[in-house]
Amino acid sequence: AVQLRFGFEGVAEYNGSAYVAFQRVWPGDTNVRIGIYDVTAGTWSFLYYPLETPESQNGGWVGLSDLTSLGDGRFLVIERDNQGGPDATIKRVYSFSIDEVKFEPQPAEENQVVDKTLIRDLIVAEDYAQTGGLVLEKIEGLAVLAGGTILVVNDNDGVDDSNGETQLFRFEYRSLLRCTIARWSRFTDPLLGQQTVSVAHLHDSSLEQSKKTMATLIA
Repeated sequence: AVQLRFGFEGVAEYNGSAYVAFQRVWPGDTNVRIGIYDVTAGTWSFLYYPLETPESQNGGWVGLSDLTSLGDGRFLVIERDNQGGPDATIKRVYSFSIDEVKFEPQPAEENQVVDKTLIRDLIVAEDYAQTGGLVLEKIEGLAVLAGGTILVVNDNDGVDDSNGETQLFRFEYRSLLRCTIARWSRFTDPLLGQQTVSVAHLHDSSLEQSKKTMATLIA
């Protein structure tokens, strides 16, 4: 086996394929892999994601955690270091797109590295400061609600070197509204026997726009 540890950390579905985020760089690679499993064909292909260089005074490593699809070939991913407290420096949410990326079983790495965009730096934005406590090491859960709200949660480990605390962060990213609503668009209600639109959450100032978008989808 090429990778014995630090395997799948995030799994998402897009366009009939399963996308998986590997936590750390494989031996022989420069960047960490995103794996794409074609469920119908039963085949794997890969692209590469550029990790940040460790910045902590304590060293350590930087890797990926959870991954979620936004639709339209766009994804959000958690990038973090393995440090906590005053040693922690990287707890971030990034986005990337797979547009114009050609997937191959063993792609030339220099040609398959995606571009990423910073969405939220939880340390710089002082999200942790609002808790009144230390920065927890493992932010490992990520979800996007239909109104553009992003949720991030930590893995509390429940082991001797962790206090077991669970923190759920919530912040807004309105431009996600277009694709997230389209993602949860139509389904046939088994009780009503008619097509409708499922939206997990309508939030604050996006409410009226959400209603308009839903009306368009239902029509």
